[in-house]
Amino acid sequence: MYIVISGNRVVVLRYMEYLSRRPDRTYALAAYREAVLLARSGKQGWLMDVVIVLRALGLDIQLDELNTVTPDAIPTLQSRLRVCLMDAINGAIETGHKTYLLRDRWEPQMGSRPRQETMCLRHYLQVQTTAHRRALTRVILGCHLLAVERLAWTERYRRQVPHDERLCRFCRHAVETPEHAMLRCTGSQDLVEARTEYLAKVYLGRPDLPIASTITDSARYLQMLICDVPTIDLTASFAHRVLEIYGKAPMYIPAEYFVRS
Repeated sequence: MYIVISGNRVVVLRYMEYLSRRPDRTYALAAYREAVLLARSGKQGWLMDVVIVLRALGLDIQLDELNTVTPDAIPTLQSRLRVCLMDAINGAIETGHKTYLLRDRWEPQMGSRPRQETMCLRHYLQVQTTAHRRALTRVILGCHLLAVERLAWTERYRRQVPHDERLCRFCRHAVETPEHAMLRCTGSQDLVEARTEYLAKVYLGRPDLPIASTITDSARYLQMLICDVPTIDLTASFAHRVLEIYGKAPMYIPAEYFVRS
């Protein structure tokens, strides 16, 4: 969230350029000059906030530099900020425990080979059914309520459960992750039937895809399914169904992590 908010500083820099190019005797230019004077005198204001956030993103800039920047120099500052912002996003993806499905993604391209892109309009965001689109997005971003994420929280009467003990509520043989729930678990008949139906439709349309049961890296296979444009509606629908099935069953929580009152 911080990175998204910080990215709005690109818009702020555009606004600065707009203000600094206003004609003399306009209120907009007068207000901008007043903000510069406040910043130069060490007073808090929006210009000071911009400097703080730019530094947090790794942009080496001093307040005096921002105060004296000319309208023609602002586009260069915007370009520097975009580079820092991209580095910050890539760093967050590479180090975040929720973002492993976002790493090493190859974005499908029209008429050319897939390539890695950090920021673009993802094809799964164009899934027409809202509930399916939201379910898949939650899976990708780690914002679901499967045990691997839910038991990472501390609640009033429960301590945080170590990662390796956040077991699947159906089979209790593996950590309850999206890739386990969607591709591996056999502890629920509803889940197995939904998976069988989903994969049959996928292989019918994409017979060139490897069979799921032959793949050892489930997370990587799930990434491949998510990146497959022709079957993305099927994958989103299946993600919604899987979360629905898990949501109807109580989560497995080892007894030793409950706090006794």
